[in-house]
Amino acid sequence: MKSTFKEYGLLLISILVVGTSITVITNAGLGATAVTSLPFVISELWGISFGLMTGVFNVLWVLLQMAIQRKQFPKIQLLQFVVAFILGFAVDLSNEILGFIQPQNYFFQLIMLIVGCLIMGLGIFLQLEAKSVYNPAEGIVAVITDNTKYAFGTVKTFFDSTLVVLSILLGLIVAGQMTGIREGTIISALIIGPFTGMFQKLFNRE
Repeated sequence: MKSTFKEYGLLLISILVVGTSITVITNAGLGATAVTSLPFVISELWGISFGLMTGVFNVLWVLLQMAIQRKQFPKIQLLQFVVAFILGFAVDLSNEILGFIQPQNYFFQLIMLIVGCLIMGLGIFLQLEAKSVYNPAEGIVAVITDNTKYAFGTVKTFFDSTLVVLSILLGLIVAGQMTGIREGTIISALIIGPFTGMFQKLFNRE
């Protein structure tokens, strides 16, 4: 019982940390992460809450998992719907608290982006340590991996790239320009993984 409480407590903390990191990265003004690019672009183009769209897309990822796995979908993974709700809430809450921090100087934008990626690396590390339920965006990648012959990394790259391409196309079609996709999108894709690995090495020393 104590172990289960610890796992879900850690999961909750990790969701709040990831939600905060999403706000920090996007408010740096150098582009959203690949996974959050499509909800961010929609929120920017139509003035919809970024947190709400983040939650909606995460719910969509869970529904897709259920459609693919059907009866094989583990009931425990229904908790991903809760994860989706909390993550969306965390994005909007952290934006209310930290929304005033939007640097205009490019150097400080880069610093804020890197800090945001560092925070996200920590959040992902905590999610992995929780060993409970998937983050919906990772869950759909894992399910596709299990149902195809492709490796997780390959599917993850294709999934992220698809979201970025759709975001670019949506921005060009609706606004006539790219929205929410900049160098920060590429930088975050390159450094979040290593930051996560850094925390794993730092806290999981034998």
